[in-house]
Amino acid sequence: MSFDESHLPVTPTWAREFESLCEPSQTFTLCTVSDGVPHGRTCVFRGWLFDDRRSGVLVITTDARSDKMKDLGLDSYRKSAIKNSSSPEPSPSMNPSPFPSVISNYKASPSQSGIDIANASAAHIDDIDKNSTASLSNSPFEGVFYFPKPKKQVRLSGQIIPLSLALPKPTDYFIQPPPGKTWNDEVMRVWNALSDEMRVSFHGPPPGQPLSAQHEKLLDAMSRGVDGNDPSSGLANFVVLLLHVDKVDYVQLKQPIKRTIITRASEDEWNMQNVCP
Repeated sequence: MSFDESHLPVTPTWAREFESLCEPSQTFTLCTVSDGVPHGRTCVFRGWLFDDRRSGVLVITTDARSDKMKDLGLDSYRKSAIKNSSSPEPSPSMNPSPFPSVISNYKASPSQSGIDIANASAAHIDDIDKNSTASLSNSPFEGVFYFPKPKKQVRLSGQIIPLSLALPKPTDYFIQPPPGKTWNDEVMRVWNALSDEMRVSFHGPPPGQPLSAQHEKLLDAMSRGVDGNDPSSGLANFVVLLLHVDKVDYVQLKQPIKRTIITRASEDEWNMQNVCP
């Protein structure tokens, strides 16, 4: 299903109200579990899949080298990203990509001229575990949003689907790009919507690595905008995370206190149940 077909999904009622509560660059707590250990992180809500709230799929971003990728079952991709980030350019002797179509089928639009899409894609693709595709739709999450002025809490839960220029695409996902668009176009749409300052951060030192004198020097140069790197150089480390929502737990915390549970019944159908708070 794509959003340009004759049968269009209806915008979920919860998505409309949720969006009205959000401020620009709305933050929330993303919760995941890896190896039985819970993890919570503050993330920025960056809109909807294909910029369309009818999907019920939220978009956030992360660095391919971050621990989030390990939590999503993509540790081989994370380690490869860290290894390659120590070199200014991808090695010309890289092994052939196990997913060549990801690169060869992508053509940059005129607005993306000057960005080396092929190299950005190939930077880590040679070391991706071919079995990693099994993790693309099997990473549960819960996102907790609290809106202090109206005193409302929204908890969203479902599955995380990672998306980048290098990762295998979710071809079996019930939502597909609109006609004439590709998953790589969606990656670039989200990338181009970021500020230059945010894009620059993706070519910084690997997150969580010990802070060396070289890293400290690079971070200082980045903060002053004199590191000499184009913002697009961080594209190889850029990952979009699709938060596929299956359940919404909506609570109004001011009197009268109300709680509603909304669950996805099918691709574009939702069930709503009022429950005791």
